[in-house]
Amino acid sequence: MKKTRNTKRKLRTVLLATTITLTAFSQCCTTAHAALLPTANQFATKLNLGNFDTAHSTTSAKIYFGNSGDNRQKWWIVGDQNKDGLILFADEPLMRNVVFDSSRNKRQYEGKKVNANHWGASEIRKMLKELETNTSYFSKAEQKLMNETTIYTDDTLNNSVYSTTDKLYLAYGDMENNDGFLKVGKNTEDNINSGLRITGKFWGAGTMEWAWLRAPGKNVDFGVLCAIRYNTITQSFVNSTADIYNGYIVKPAFELNMSSVIFASAAPAVSTEGKLKLQNVTGDGAFTLRYSTNTIGSALISYDKTKVKLTNVPANTYLVVQNRDGAWAKTVAGTTSILAQDMGLDNFENCKVWLETTDFAERKTYATLATSAKAPQKYSVKVTGNTSLNITSNNETQKVTEDTEIQEITFEPVQDYYFPENYIDSIQGLTNGLFIKKTKNGFTIFGTPTADINIILPEATVIPKIPDPIIPTENPDKIENIHTETKYVSKRVNGYHVQQNPSVEVSKENTDSQDIVSKPEKGESVKTEVKSDHKTGNKTDIKTGIKSKSLLRGITVVLSTLGFIIIIIIGKKRKDTENTDELRN
Repeated sequence: MKKTRNTKRKLRTVLLATTITLTAFSQCCTTAHAALLPTANQFATKLNLGNFDTAHSTTSAKIYFGNSGDNRQKWWIVGDQNKDGLILFADEPLMRNVVFDSSRNKRQYEGKKVNANHWGASEIRKMLKELETNTSYFSKAEQKLMNETTIYTDDTLNNSVYSTTDKLYLAYGDMENNDGFLKVGKNTEDNINSGLRITGKFWGAGTMEWAWLRAPGKNVDFGVLCAIRYNTITQSFVNSTADIYNGYIVKPAFELNMSSVIFASAAPAVSTEGKLKLQNVTGDGAFTLRYSTNTIGSALISYDKTKVKLTNVPANTYLVVQNRDGAWAKTVAGTTSILAQDMGLDNFENCKVWLETTDFAERKTYATLATSAKAPQKYSVKVTGNTSLNITSNNETQKVTEDTEIQEITFEPVQDYYFPENYIDSIQGLTNGLFIKKTKNGFTIFGTPTADINIILPEATVIPKIPDPIIPTENPDKIENIHTETKYVSKRVNGYHVQQNPSVEVSKENTDSQDIVSKPEKGESVKTEVKSDHKTGNKTDIKTGIKSKSLLRGITVVLSTLGFIIIIIIGKKRKDTENTDELRN
């Protein structure tokens, strides 16, 4: 029984260990899912923002611009009529419970009598004019981004069409020929019901709130049109108030100058590090515009997407990264690199990355999008030699990646060759980041190439061979034939020929210890033998040695002559003796 319990206990232990091992294996080998790019409702370039519109109930989005009370004002993107302008229509009313005009009486406008429903002469237009310059609604910086728009409206009293030019203006609608759309943006004099379309979903804030239009009513000179949410256009009176109906609201339109906008993000303007809450740009949130700047440095995403290199980033700047899963911000400054893991990411693949800083008083966020490093260029380096030299490094052909140094290429002359002084100047192709330096026996090419390079090495120079001289008949002490490049020397000293080693300094007065000296017979070539004293390093005066030999030769001649004279004298004496003996006999 005890044995059975022990067996069961061991089995449970093995099963538990196996489970832990498999779980750990599963966790460590799970591949993190690749991030996806942000959706169109999360991130939009300046060009993409123009793709939103209010002609359909599901194809628009909102952006933040200006203030309304204590809240950022949201605007529906209606569309664009030029590349640097975006038509916006207020989401929430800028004003509530206001009248079109407090009087039903006729009045003067630009020298003409007009009805009370005349948009150009109305009090509501004057109120919007005041909002254009009211910093409680639009900061000074924002006011500069609001373009003026010229629009046409009908004058019912004079049966004509007139134009007005404003930043903020009311939409136009047609009660009799209601096509289900309000119109904003530029229209034409012959078609005042033209422009960009706004479908009924966007007309009113509440179901029973009436939004003033600029279109006059029909058959009543103080009647003006209003839009009720979901496609109803009706007529009211210019001085109608909330006491009569549920409330009149002002939802103007304007054209935003987009020339300095680079993109919009559902990530709000950053004020702290960490994960950012993305806004619902079709619901209760909106895009935050990012404006271009060149004062917050630069960001470069590495080719392998693992880091971002930052350069000259000032204080109070954030690095922001956004993908479909969300957005993250980190305070940065100076010149440094930020790893993806520093942002809580595996890499920057499929991410929008930028630097930003916000002027909250101006309500403007300035940004610089990161650029992506290109695939590193590979360069070919080829060095072509010849039979007069050896490339001792055996790496004359190389392929190197951009910004990478080559392996040094070293070459030396072969036996009986040397490199003259102007050799470097004669090398072809030594450009684009490569250089050359002298070594003990030759040269080395080094550097970081910036293009493909083909170097052709010129031939080395043959060391001159000095022929054996013929014994001179005149001026035998003259020294001659110093080869200036190799320092090899040919001397004629009293009939002797001396050829000196290149490493030895030469003068007419002396040479180093390693010389080749010979004395030929007259009319014959010099045969040489080596005299050297490498141990002592002493120098031998070649002239003195040769003169000593000449003196010895002179003594020998004198002695030979004296011997010849003595022989003659002895011979003569012998002959005189013989003659004397003959006379005696």
